[in-house]
Order: sequence, then C-alpha cells, then structure tokens
Amino acid sequence: VLNRAVGINRQPGSSIKPLIDYGPALETKKIVPATPFEDKAMNLDPSNPDTVWPKNSSGGYYGMLTVRQALYKSSNIIAVQVWDEIGADTALWYLKQVGIDRTTETYPSTAIGGFNKGMSPLEMASAYATFANNGVYREPYAYTKVLDSDGNVVMEKSVIATKVYSPETSFLMSNILEDV
Repeated sequence: VLNRAVGINRQPGSSIKPLIDYGPALETKKIVPATPFEDKAMNLDPSNPDTVWPKNSSGGYYGMLTVRQALYKSSNIIAVQVWDEIGADTALWYLKQVGIDRTTETYPSTAIGGFNKGMSPLEMASAYATFANNGVYREPYAYTKVLDSDGNVVMEKSVIATKVYSPETSFLMSNILEDV
C-alpha cells in the first residue's frame, strides 16, 4: 500500500523558497523583510551565462521588490539572488537541518525547487513546522510508546529536537508567509 505522505517525492516548486532561500538568509542576517532586490531579466545560471534565467511563472518582471513582496509574488529571480547571497552550501545545510538532506544538489535551480530528488509531503510539513515551533525542528514520528498486553514497553520513540532558527527569524518568516 502506498502511503502518500511518505512514499512519494514531488518537486517542491516555490514552496521550497522559505526553507532554502529566505529562512537561511534571514538567519544569517543577509536580508531583512524590507531588503530590496530588482526583479528583472538576469543571467543567473553559471552553466549558461548567456541565457536569461530564471524566469517568473508570470512571464514578466516586477521591478524593485522587497523580500516580503518577492515571496508574496513568488519571484524566481529574487529567490535565486537570495540563494546566491547565502551560497549553496549554507542554503543546503539549513535544508538538511529541517530534515531534507539534498546537500549534493549544489546548483542554482534548487533555489526555486528544481531538485533531482523531490520531497515527500511529510518532509515538507515537518520542515515548515520548524518556523511555527520557534525555530526548533522536531523529526516527525507516528508513536511515542508501544506497550504489550502486560504493559511492558515494546518500543519507545525519543523526540529529537534541533534548534535551527532563532525565534526572531521564525517570527519574521511566519509573518511574511501570512501575506501569502
């Protein structure tokens, strides 16, 4: 039986941007919600420096936007610029800290959700829960304790908690996401 919460991986698309671009950039103090960026035609793919990349799903450009507006409008161009600011290693390190290890995928398309291996709904939900949990990631689990008929502990799950973001970063990221 296929468990659709954990048994499938899909490309996350723009839903990855808070986890790989904006959250890490806020935490490392590279940006604040009001940091301006220009959304215009750019050549941000180092493998194809003569090609305009990325493009927005709207097909157009938005001009000057703050980070808050860029997330709201789902600007691919600004997401890649922010990813460039923090660097692939830092971006992917933060993603790994919230339970999604793609540290070998160090190319710019990851900034906008282009991975070789997608994510499960459970991975995405638990990663996002980190923002709601004041920056603490908790590995998802389905049980805390299993007892046999005599009350003996057969299995017990210890909750693993990792501090990833400061409460300030978590608040700002959650606040920006409310706009969406």
